[in-house]
Amino acid sequence: MTWLRRPTARWHGASKARCSKHNSIRKNFRQILSISLATGARLITSLLYEMEPLNPFVFGGVTVLFAVFAVFACLLPSLRASRIDPLVALRTD
Repeated sequence: MTWLRRPTARWHGASKARCSKHNSIRKNFRQILSISLATGARLITSLLYEMEPLNPFVFGGVTVLFAVFAVFACLLPSLRASRIDPLVALRTD
């Protein structure tokens, strides 16, 4: 059943060399990302003072804090943009 195969970039006209190059770039990116995350985790662990690195309250607090910042980062520009008349915005464009 050839129609059940997973689609690849070759179906879209890319050459085999280009597909293998893309896969090697993706593999290198994963390696660099994993090395940098491991190094960053060690650095953060060394900067903690009288706190365990896997403290659930710290992880929960930071997650909530990031979520609040993300909501305000999206909410404030959208509220400002909703006050503008769309026809005026299109005419000035």
